[in-house]
Amino acid sequence: MRKGSKVIKIKYEEDSIFVGAAWGRKRTRWGRKGARLTLEAISDYLKKGAGVHSEEAYLDEVKCDLLRLIRKRLYQQALNDGKEIKEYECSFEGVVIWPEKNKFICFNFGDGAVLGKTDQGHIGSLLLSEKRIRKLPQLTMDGAVSAVGLKRGVWSAYHELYILEGRQERWAMSVSEDKIEEGENPLLLSIKAC
Repeated sequence: MRKGSKVIKIKYEEDSIFVGAAWGRKRTRWGRKGARLTLEAISDYLKKGAGVHSEEAYLDEVKCDLLRLIRKRLYQQALNDGKEIKEYECSFEGVVIWPEKNKFICFNFGDGAVLGKTDQGHIGSLLLSEKRIRKLPQLTMDGAVSAVGLKRGVWSAYHELYILEGRQERWAMSVSEDKIEEGENPLLLSIKAC
């Protein structure tokens, strides 16, 4: 990953809070721009996507719609810049919280994880990086939808959510049942319930 290719976006809307992180892939020259565009696309989709937090919305359809919008934004940027779309490849993860509805959706693609700490103090995984694929999935290749992670949750069930960067092997030793160790861990963001 190029130094400085990480993008963090926090956006407060009237009824929701978006917290996301994305970073350009190794060997992608325009990964930071792709990361920024990807987070904007996710934020816009989940803001407009009325009902995506409800149980009636099928997560596989949400994944397809989300990936389609991300690819469209990256493709438009590639056309504008005269580049190939694969130059904008990135990994991403984050969460959208609807406090009034007591709901959230966490998302990830590629490396990284979203963990949750319950009111009882236990830390568990909500979404982990894709384990089935040793080579990182590509946003711009067929089959990417199966690597997009989405999970709904009840906001009041968690005291804190954590967004971690990198492969699971990198951060697994930092996480115990009830805390994330200090030091060189890849903790990007912590979101506390109020």
